[in-house]
Amino acid sequence: MRKKILLFLFLSVLIFTRFYNVENTARFTRDESYDIVKLHQYWIEKKVTLVGAIDYTGSIVYSSFFYYTIMPFAVIGNFEPQSTVYGVAFYGIITAIIILLITSKVNKKYLFWAAILSIVWFPLVQSSRWSWNPHVVPLWMSLGILSYFKKKNIFLFLSGVFFGLAFHIHYISFISTATFLALVTLINLWKRKYWQASLPILGFVLLIIPYAIFDLRHPPGLFFTGYLKRNLVSQGASNELTNFFTSFITNIQNSSFYLTQSQILSKLTLVLLTALVYLDFRKKAYSNFIYFLPAITQTMIISFLPSFENRYFLPSLIFLFIYLILPRKNFGRIAAKGVILVFILGGFLSIKSVLTKPILEPGPRVITDATNQIKDIVSQNELKNINVAVLASPDPDPIGLTYRDILLTKDVEVLPASQYSLTDNLFVMTTSDEEDVRKDAANIMDRFRKGKLSSEYDINKSKWRVYLFERGI
Repeated sequence: MRKKILLFLFLSVLIFTRFYNVENTARFTRDESYDIVKLHQYWIEKKVTLVGAIDYTGSIVYSSFFYYTIMPFAVIGNFEPQSTVYGVAFYGIITAIIILLITSKVNKKYLFWAAILSIVWFPLVQSSRWSWNPHVVPLWMSLGILSYFKKKNIFLFLSGVFFGLAFHIHYISFISTATFLALVTLINLWKRKYWQASLPILGFVLLIIPYAIFDLRHPPGLFFTGYLKRNLVSQGASNELTNFFTSFITNIQNSSFYLTQSQILSKLTLVLLTALVYLDFRKKAYSNFIYFLPAITQTMIISFLPSFENRYFLPSLIFLFIYLILPRKNFGRIAAKGVILVFILGGFLSIKSVLTKPILEPGPRVITDATNQIKDIVSQNELKNINVAVLASPDPDPIGLTYRDILLTKDVEVLPASQYSLTDNLFVMTTSDEEDVRKDAANIMDRFRKGKLSSEYDINKSKWRVYLFERGI
């Protein structure tokens, strides 16, 4: 009975931290609105394709696997901005549960601490409240590890499959995956366990073959071969070895801050983690480093990139967690538990902000309400030559690309951003009053400053509003 109560409490709090206020706080920019457009297109056309997300430069193409995993949530949510966020939140819950299953396999003594950590740890909470393909990488990496721990042949094969799916989600997962698979393969080969050594590799390779064949048949390649030629590493800031070492040290600090969300706690983490690594070396516990080295190689590859981004560290998150919960004695156990407690403390200190403050304004619900209001006004009044803008607000995008994308899925025709001069009706999303909008310096307003304000709509429970200006010149 006690276990059932604890499980109920765990799931209740976990669901709360993933779903509470997510429609108001999740990030929703052009990356996410583009995904909604593509999902809507694939659904309408009943399209099955290898092509998924494309980066903002149009040069890097990702697998469609992420799209198909969140498609059910987009369909159920009528392709509204928050629909895919709910999907990622759901997968975040599954990830946390898998972390507990992994903990029960590795060291059951840490189950209580793992449960608390999975609820409040900043990387897990934030990535569960942001619908972007890198943020579901921890799910597939965790499934890969859990399958590997089962040791049976079928699960060893599935381990490679899950790691391959993580690679489909985002190419950056390859580094942690390759490090781990290389280490366990070498160990199995050393022990003459040839079948066990080959199965994870086989599973991984089978997931890559369709894309590799496509690239080879369509030079110069759209997916992996294309990515090798056009990626952030090739644009990186570490052309010199000295720059790499500087970036590596900086990115260790950045990663530590990402894990704790505190400058003081990040320094304490590095001290404890350094002590733990030293103690493992001293005790010749070399097998522990199977799980620590993926975090190091992941940080190394980040150091070749132009800048540090939180999502680049996510593939190694589960490996670092496992390294900390491995069975140890004496000072090693104290140091490892100390790091976990620091992560938990950082999570508690940051959780309120994550649950109540938007990553970037406006949140998905504002965009949903605004676009629904625009659709209703256009339909009721049979408006023509409409356009949208975002002025006098925290949103840095004055031409409203996210709104344009969502309106496209709602069959509302909006003139291009290059045709404000031909616009008769301008919808303006803002957090300011009418006078401030009219005075906005953007040339978008030039033909509307003296135009009639024909409609005004306040978005419920927010500071945002929608104005409809008629052409004044």
